[in-house]
Amino acid sequence: MNLSTRFPLDDLAFVKEMITSLRQQSVLPDRDFSTSGYSDWERLVASSYDHGGNMTYIFPEEALLIHALASVINLGMRFSLVPTTDSGRSGRCGRSSPQAVRSP
Repeated sequence: MNLSTRFPLDDLAFVKEMITSLRQQSVLPDRDFSTSGYSDWERLVASSYDHGGNMTYIFPEEALLIHALASVINLGMRFSLVPTTDSGRSGRCGRSSPQAVRSP
């Protein structure tokens, strides 16, 4: 399956365009978005997330858009990969799932 034709040329420009469009429609507050910490999160997820045998993919511009939206609506959250114990595997750390963790 070739999905490359749908990629924007510039992920950040795509995100700016989407945020601007949502502001113009009064869906989002008129607030700047942040990409701070995004690269670290992207690397952590890419290296640590277990898809549980499923073929999954989030396009880079979609992941950046989600990160930007979270900063605009000020979720007050940071995200962390929290290891969870898989009950079928005693004594082993199971699948790591991305979970929202409230910032102090």
